[in-house]
Amino acid sequence: MLPCCQMVSYRGACDRAGTAKLLAELGDGKPSVTEVIATRAGDALVVTCMLSIIETVDGKPLPTAGSPRIGVWQQAEGAWKLAAWGSLNMPGTRPAPAAPAFECDASLNAEGTKMLAGFLGAQHARRFDAFGKMLSDGLQVINFKGQKGRKDIEQGAHAATTDEPKITNARTTRCGELTVVTCTLTMGQKIGFTSLPADPAPFLAVFRGSGDAAAVIAMANTNKPK
Repeated sequence: MLPCCQMVSYRGACDRAGTAKLLAELGDGKPSVTEVIATRAGDALVVTCMLSIIETVDGKPLPTAGSPRIGVWQQAEGAWKLAAWGSLNMPGTRPAPAAPAFECDASLNAEGTKMLAGFLGAQHARRFDAFGKMLSDGLQVINFKGQKGRKDIEQGAHAATTDEPKITNARTTRCGELTVVTCTLTMGQKIGFTSLPADPAPFLAVFRGSGDAAAVIAMANTNKPK
């Protein structure tokens, strides 16, 4: 893992040390990886898959059936290293997320919050041209619908009605040209006959580039219908 690595799950966000601890707690179970999709975004490799693994949290087993995962990788020291990881394995009833137990640079957190608010705000305001320009060609997303790409997200934005996004507990790290942002996001959505509740849910976004040229290459949204 890169020093900037962040992970998000239904419990909230972790830094590199927290992610290593969670991975160590998985034990020796053999994961089953299927439906691997890999895309490139500049020097980053974005990978989604369905992962089945025995995972226990607070003494209670999580579902072992395949659930979506997303990873963003960069080349460093001659090897692919992890910059961001997202897991959607969670109990049937998702509890309220915990606040992150790590700190990041305050000015960088503010920058990440502004980038994410601009992106989600464009979707909420239905400014689809601006929203589309912030999507990388190599974009991949995991959400309650599974593994999705750029075209799916553009179509979903047109079909959905969203509440104004509220971002708290933002943590931002930088890996070269990548900006990794995790947060607790409160943003209800209505998509056809499906509604996502306006409940706080952990969220991950990875941007490539900076300023007006920044584009989202990966997202993980842990919110799901009740």
